[in-house]
Amino acid sequence: MGKIATNTEYSYQPGLTLNYSLRELQANGHDAESAGLGEFSVTYNARATHEDKTGCVTMFTEGAKLSRNVMAMGVSGSRSHQNLIGEFGEGLPLSFLVLARNHKTVSCVIYNDDEQWTPYLDIHEELSSPGEDCWTLHIKTRKLRKRRNGFMVKIWGITREEYDTLLRKFLKTHPDYDESQTVTVGHTGESILMDPKFKGLIYNKGVLVMARPDKLTYGYNLCQRTNRDRELMNQWDLEYALSSLTVKAFEQDPERFGEHIVKLLDDTNSMEAAQTYAFTTSSKAVKNVADLFVAEHGEDAVPVSSMGEVSKLRAVGKQGIIVGSRRLEVLTADNRIKGADDALDDGKMAIKSIIQPDALTDAEWDNLVDACTYLNSTNAVEAGNCIMESIQIVVFGSDSIAGTFKRDGGKAFICLAHKTLGNLKDTIETLFHEVAHLEGGDGDVAHERRQVDLLTQALLRTGGK
Repeated sequence: MGKIATNTEYSYQPGLTLNYSLRELQANGHDAESAGLGEFSVTYNARATHEDKTGCVTMFTEGAKLSRNVMAMGVSGSRSHQNLIGEFGEGLPLSFLVLARNHKTVSCVIYNDDEQWTPYLDIHEELSSPGEDCWTLHIKTRKLRKRRNGFMVKIWGITREEYDTLLRKFLKTHPDYDESQTVTVGHTGESILMDPKFKGLIYNKGVLVMARPDKLTYGYNLCQRTNRDRELMNQWDLEYALSSLTVKAFEQDPERFGEHIVKLLDDTNSMEAAQTYAFTTSSKAVKNVADLFVAEHGEDAVPVSSMGEVSKLRAVGKQGIIVGSRRLEVLTADNRIKGADDALDDGKMAIKSIIQPDALTDAEWDNLVDACTYLNSTNAVEAGNCIMESIQIVVFGSDSIAGTFKRDGGKAFICLAHKTLGNLKDTIETLFHEVAHLEGGDGDVAHERRQVDLLTQALLRTGGK
């Protein structure tokens, strides 16, 4: 008979419970199976009794045998494998420490192939000082006459409820887990749990780490880093992981997740769409959200965030559709969808109607002819041509627009608001302003200089009349 005297002090991590020990022992078993060391199983016998403690959980990894160095804190065979649960090398020794501390409520025996291990607390002679004992975790060992052909942990004093809770902490042992209702995304092993029974449950590498039924539509199995307590490290990272996984699921199966993405974006309470950056950087996701919006509301509809924007757009003949801020951000990432400001500008400059010459009053017609005569006298118009050939009189979507200038097939084309023909001064100012756009846009120095130049030429060549 021998012993392993560890340096894990007996009061280390005093808040760890028996549930922690059960979870970590099962996690080690699943990791061993995933690493190819042997098949893992967990069973329960409600009638089994040992040292007056009834109800026994048995965890067994067939064909596995652990070396003694696993009792040293920090030793991990899983750290280099991203898909395995273990990482820090503390789960197993801390599990045994918890079992030793709870020896009054549970009994534990470990069969390590051809050895029996029993955790207990004792004085560590080498770490103790005169008058100050150092109690640490010890493992009593003895050779077995008959090998167990694997690594087995038997714990008595476990209730049926505790066992059922343990099973539900792992996807592999959850009684309701149905792989056919799971969508695996990509090559990392991450997945979306479509079964409503898993709504709001977040697993990481198959271990339950969080429950948020009020903020999630589905359940999820991630493959992220956690801290020593199996807690995901950062809220932002968690939200981004969920958003990214949702986008990847859509890209993998657009028909199944297309409308789901839109619903998530409109739900400001959803963690799955909290990080819209994950959506806007996916061209497929952006196009899908935009396609669904256009299909429902039409190509001219404009996504907005308030009734005030709806009212402004209505005034210029545009239809505003109120959507959530998250969906708005994704929609406006699509080149086909204009934001409220751009749509409002377009609506203001949109032509509501074209005024025919016979609809003009004599005074309006005279003002137009006189303004064109002045401009025809400048070098803006080639000799023998008339600027009238490039003008339309229109009613714009907004009264704030006096005129517009554009090129159509290489030809300059000017639209003047009907209202500008009310007096000659407004007609001249607007016509000269628009023609000057041949040299630059509003606010450009070249545009302003050209406008002054044209007015000066007109005054000089008409004798200042």
